[in-house]
Amino acid sequence: MYRKLIALVVVLTMVSCGNNGITLGKTEVVGYKSLGNGVADISLKLYDNQTFMFELEGLSQPEIDENPIEISEIGTYTSEGEWKILHFYNQKFNLDAIFDEQFLNYKEFEVIDESKVKIDTTKEVIPIWGVLCERK
Repeated sequence: MYRKLIALVVVLTMVSCGNNGITLGKTEVVGYKSLGNGVADISLKLYDNQTFMFELEGLSQPEIDENPIEISEIGTYTSEGEWKILHFYNQKFNLDAIFDEQFLNYKEFEVIDESKVKIDTTKEVIPIWGVLCERK
């Protein structure tokens, strides 16, 4: 009995450490999904309780002998009007590389620092990792 309880506590601790104890909301308020491309499947979902889920799965490239990149991050956001400031907590990637400002057309986002990016949620399309992502 105690072994099961200890195992459950360990599992719950590991899960909560991976996302800082953040629980995603129930209702998606804004979402972006990558359009068809040969580079990556990307989604960004913002929820009603000021949380978000960011997922990026690189597609394997036959000419490159590496494992495709996989990112799954849960974080929180704050609002400044239509702009949302996403706060990444445990990212093991460089925000400047994922939100590369060289692909901007009309100031869709702004990297604030190594753990925050500001996104204009009025935009119908934003580039993430050089891939166009359409608002759902």
